[in-house]
Amino acid sequence: MISFFQGATWQAGPEMKFMNNYINVQTTDANVPSSTDSTQGKETALKLIGKGCDVIFAIGGDTVNGALLAARENNLSAIGADVDEYNTVPEVQSALISSAMKNVDVAVYNYLKSVADGSVQAGIGTGPLQNGGVGLAPFQDWDSKIPAELKARIEKVSDGIKDGSIKIDVPQ
Repeated sequence: MISFFQGATWQAGPEMKFMNNYINVQTTDANVPSSTDSTQGKETALKLIGKGCDVIFAIGGDTVNGALLAARENNLSAIGADVDEYNTVPEVQSALISSAMKNVDVAVYNYLKSVADGSVQAGIGTGPLQNGGVGLAPFQDWDSKIPAELKARIEKVSDGIKDGSIKIDVPQ
């Protein structure tokens, strides 16, 4: 999320305004919404839309689905999370610009490869842009709406992050 804020500010400038709302998604209490509660995601997004939010970027399990639906129902654009939401939540395709993806398949492949070649090590592994652990989903229906100049800037920044010439503030 921090990198998204940095990138959006870099693109739009200091006038970019962010609205955040966090909901409890780590719970075992049956009376508290969890990350599988799309209704909570939709209600939260509707509150932000009511305050003037014009792009929804939701993270947090299935709560994302409700938030994306709220964006589509209010003719706003949205950004999905974790997977290419274009494929997983087809009813929001018209609102979906892209998705910030966790490429779990890449992490699993890299792990299995390290097991097979004997280089596996105990510890915590990371999945940054540099090793394909995260990425941006295709623009799908929005592809023709995204200016070529912006696509080129995104690619240039992605390349810069990968080669280390552009630093992003990511908590370790």
